[in-house]
Amino acid sequence: MEEVEQAVGAGADEVLLPMIQTAEAVEAALGLAAGRCGVGILIETVRAVGLAEELAGLPLTRVYVGLNDLAIERRTPSIFAAVADGTVERVRAPFGFRSDSVASLYRAVASLYRPGCSSERWSGLAATSVSCGALFTETCRAVT
Repeated sequence: MEEVEQAVGAGADEVLLPMIQTAEAVEAALGLAAGRCGVGILIETVRAVGLAEELAGLPLTRVYVGLNDLAIERRTPSIFAAVADGTVERVRAPFGFRSDSVASLYRAVASLYRPGCSSERWSGLAATSVSCGALFTETCRAVT
């Protein structure tokens, strides 16, 4: 956690914690930041997905779901499997994020996703964060 103190000391507005494994580690980073900067997290492991409810109770400034790292750990054929199978929505829900546009995005991805489909079909889907829904939805339309 020395890196958090260095970032804060250098004037960072926010620190992002990648590959979180425990709520305690996030709480420690929040303690080190002590309100001097925001703390965001990247949920990139199956373990972190399981901590979503607990993490949602923390004063985080940003939460990302790392689709690529999550897909690698889950050994899924596409980084968008976590979107299509509802994992991303299960992570978002405890944080209070839900909108019709996101639901539309999920439906678009679910309609495209087929386990074992060729990577060429997914090559145009460059979004790595669900927060870029409009661009992602347009990209989905271009692929179909």
